[in-house]
Amino acid sequence: VSAEKEIENGRKVFQLFAARLFEQRVINAYREKMAHDLQRDLINELEAEEKRLQAKDKRKQKRKQREREKKR
Repeated sequence: VSAEKEIENGRKVFQLFAARLFEQRVINAYREKMAHDLQRDLINELEAEEKRLQAKDKRKQKRKQREREKKR
């Protein structure tokens, strides 16, 4: 095998290595972003549920207050 062929083969091996390394970085970045987005969505759901429960509790307290005022 000539020196030029060895150099060309070396370049191909390096290109494959670099491409796989880049691919892994892209895949890892994508997975991290998806995990972050999912975490953010879950936090938003929890916050919405908490607000809903607080509003429900507030309505219940107002109803009880009105009932107490009617009894007076």
